[in-house]
Amino acid sequence: MSILVEEIMQRLDQLNIEELTELEQTLDARAKPGEENLRLLRVLDATRWQRIVQRTGRIARRTIVIGVLLAALAGTALALLFLWRTETLSAGTRQDQFQAAIAYRVEQHRYRDISLVTFDDGGDGQVVCHLSPMKIDKILEERWLANGRAIYLHLQLQSPEALGADGKPESRPARMIYDYHRGELYVVSPLHLWRTASSESRWMNEEEFNGLLARFNQ
Repeated sequence: MSILVEEIMQRLDQLNIEELTELEQTLDARAKPGEENLRLLRVLDATRWQRIVQRTGRIARRTIVIGVLLAALAGTALALLFLWRTETLSAGTRQDQFQAAIAYRVEQHRYRDISLVTFDDGGDGQVVCHLSPMKIDKILEERWLANGRAIYLHLQLQSPEALGADGKPESRPARMIYDYHRGELYVVSPLHLWRTASSESRWMNEEEFNGLLARFNQ
């Protein structure tokens, strides 16, 4: 114990009760937050503010992520709607002479220049003709042939292959017969349709097609 402390202790021993009470009150009055206490309060306040900022940042990031996901889902839904939305222009179903259910369907994409002609034999067999990039302008005729054995379709198509003087696609005819029993499709048209240019020499002409149609009508 230092000399200074010993002197203080000796003087405290010499104080009476009133002097001790006064000393205690004086010490309580001086017991105020010092610089260390103020610094600690500042640190606590700063830490509390950082927690608020961090919590707000997490909420904001979560909101942004949810917003991005919702926007992506909405964009995907719109893209699928754009890509796959179709309308049926014509369809027919009947039973052939063997009581097999056969059908055809002519569809047009709502937002794209793509058309589909589908022939369904009622089982696992299905022929889908993709007409792209084309639009069906009109369906001029549709008729069952040979007691439901075949279907005849006469379409008017708009194609970039055939442009008018104004630079816009003009309508061109496409006639087709699908034989459900043989699984064969016969087509005559000035347009390529799904046929390749290399097979153009073997394309059916109007005379051949009309002869085939006459045989189905017998």
